[in-house]
Order: sequence, then C-alpha cells, then structure tokens
Amino acid sequence: MTVDFTLPAALEAHEPPEARGRTRDGVRLLVSRRATGALTHHEFRDLPGLLDPGDLLVVNTSATLPAAVRLDRISVHFSTPVQGAGDRLWLVELRRLTGKASRPYTGGSPGEWIPMPGGATLTLVGRHRHPARGESGRSGRPG
Repeated sequence: MTVDFTLPAALEAHEPPEARGRTRDGVRLLVSRRATGALTHHEFRDLPGLLDPGDLLVVNTSATLPAAVRLDRISVHFSTPVQGAGDRLWLVELRRLTGKASRPYTGGSPGEWIPMPGGATLTLVGRHRHPARGESGRSGRPG
C-alpha cells in the first residue's frame, strides 16, 4: 500500500510542541491501516494502544541532528547547516532551561556571541525565515 499524503503548510510544526501549547506526547500522529486503507488522526500518547504484534512503525528521521549543548541558563540545539553557506553556518535553536525541561528562548540578537565549552564561541548571525513557510529559527556561526 502506498499512502500519497501532502501536509498542508498550515499544519507543519515550525517550533517545539510546548511553544504551541502541547506536551511532547500530545503531538499529532497519523495512522495508516493497511488492511482497510483507513487513515486516522491521533495523539502520540495513543501509540501503545494502536500497535499490534507485527505492525510496522515508521520513524521520521528528518535532517535534524540530535545535538544540543547545555549551558548555564540556555541550551543550543544544532539543527542543520544553512544551505549554500558551507559548514560554518548552522541553524540553531536557543532554549531556556527550566529545571529538567526547556522552553523556546526568544532572546538572542544578531552579532551576539555565546561562549561554548572548550573555549569555542557561537556568533548569532540573524533569524532565519524559510521563504515558503515563514519558518523561523536562528543562524549561528560556530567559531
């Protein structure tokens, strides 16, 4: 069975679920039933009750690195290199630490530098906007 599915731009996630008022396990989940061809909408927390022995679970491994550097009050999440800018300009997400969790950090200005472990610095270049989706993030130049 092949599922041909186009996600409307308005439903794309451009920020962490907490910034949209959702919990991590409350994110949307699309389920395809091979036997019937049915597509149903759920939340991620429903997953254990949706799986049967032998089911195939497809995991999205999009082009995001699981790389985060935890600092004193914020963490820096490295996403992907900026296309066409070589390997020295990366999209990063700054997150404010709140105990064991974190929330999006709206601070940070172009030209600001953030000291990193090992004597490195991260220089914020500017906010990045995806032209087709209005996606927002920051560009940083590790140094």
